[in-house]
Order: sequence, then structure tokens, then C-alpha cells
Amino acid sequence: LKLIVSTTCLVAQPCSLRGPVEEMQSQNRTQTQTQTGTPYKTQAAPQQSWWDWMTGKEAQKSPMEIRDEKYVDIIVMMDRTFATWEAQGISNEQALAQVDEYMAQIKKIARVDGERARMLLEKKGINDQRRMDLEREYQDLLRQCGKKVPDYSKKSAAVNSSGSCMDMFCCDCK
Repeated sequence: LKLIVSTTCLVAQPCSLRGPVEEMQSQNRTQTQTQTGTPYKTQAAPQQSWWDWMTGKEAQKSPMEIRDEKYVDIIVMMDRTFATWEAQGISNEQALAQVDEYMAQIKKIARVDGERARMLLEKKGINDQRRMDLEREYQDLLRQCGKKVPDYSKKSAAVNSSGSCMDMFCCDCK
């Protein structure tokens, strides 16, 4: 039974044993099908059981949410690496090795939800300006290590027109 509380009375209605999260997900799928006229094709987030919801257990995250959070964690670690490097806590070569590892991890992620990643980064104190600063710091580090410096501004503009972006510091296109 589902209890509905109004200002005047308490009403019991029959319902399934799904929790509120499952109910919302079901409604969202139905709305999506109605709006597009096509079956629900996107990967649904794992559903939270009624018992898990009642006991306060967090719902499982979807693979996309996990990728977004991993991307954000990598950018935060990269930010800390650059801060340590700028404070001369590590050598150029050590910083480059760490940052190159982070870049490889970002390439493995491939795509993130740009708006969600931006929101998560903002919560960690990394705004759009800071991401551009990270890009410049990476280019400076490459120069100091005698490596070829990529020009992300040209690459992003050219690649964005084709619908794909490989700019590691851009979360709009991933």
C-alpha cells in the first residue's frame, strides 16, 4: 500500500513494491517512449530496491555516472600534481610522467557527460578557467621537458565541427 498524506486525510492506495526511485525511473522511461515514439534505448541506471531505499542504502551508479566521476577524480589529481610541480616539490620528469598517466586514463574513459562533469568539477573547485589553466600548465611542462606541445585550441575547433573532440581538458564534448 502507498500512503498519500494530504492536509485533510491519509489515503492508502495499492501500489507495487518499487521504491520512489524505481517509480520515477519507470515514469521517465514511459515519458521518453511517449515523446520519441521509440523504445527506451539508453542504458538505465541500476534500480534501487524498495528495501534499500527504506534503509537509506545508496542506489548503484550507472556506468556513465562512474565514468564522469572518474574523469573528475583524474582532473583533480592532475591539478594537485601541477600544484606540487609549481611548488618545485617534484621534478619536471616526475610531473610529466604522472600527468601523462592521467592523460592516458582520460583517453580510456573516452566520453563523459559534459554538463555533469562540469558540475562535479565545480564542486571540487575546478571551474572552466582552471581547466584552461591546467591545459596551459601541461603545455608549459611539455616545453620544459623538450616535448612536442599540442595546440588544443586548433584541434578542438577542427574536431568539434565533425562532432568528436579529443581535448583532454574539455568536458563539453566527451
